[in-house]
Amino acid sequence: MQSAASLALEFLDPDHIERLFLPETFAKYFTQRFFSLGKDRMDANHVLELLQRKGREGPEAAFRTAAERFQWIDDAWQRHIVVPFGEAQEMVDRLLEYDARSLLRRLQRFIVGIPERELRTLVDAGHVREQPDFPGLFTLDSPSLYHDRFGFISPDDLSGYDVDVLVL
Repeated sequence: MQSAASLALEFLDPDHIERLFLPETFAKYFTQRFFSLGKDRMDANHVLELLQRKGREGPEAAFRTAAERFQWIDDAWQRHIVVPFGEAQEMVDRLLEYDARSLLRRLQRFIVGIPERELRTLVDAGHVREQPDFPGLFTLDSPSLYHDRFGFISPDDLSGYDVDVLVL
């Protein structure tokens, strides 16, 4: 099986570079990439089978099951934290007072994914805390670890993001 990188190199050939951003180039790349991966790897959860199924259950049941099984990016290795951006902290503070489901949905735009291991390190260092009334909801309590332009910055990388020195 050809790796994604070696396949991409074929498309970056100097003789073809002027065609790189054409829609047909993207179509050709993804057709070749998906073909090389094989159907079982591309649809391990058998979502397409569900969407093509006909029967007594009706299409609604198949769509519901397909939506539950579908996951474009495997993010089991990471956890999510709410970062101090915009009105995020205000929404977290209001979770107990208002419709939590609605607020949690609105909070999604203030969430970043980080590796599970890093989350544990940040919790131990006091940079992140789990909301006591909402298990699994973590918030970043150290504003210095989030920058409006660069996003989340790990404490290990903080020195590399000296905003006064960077050319913006």
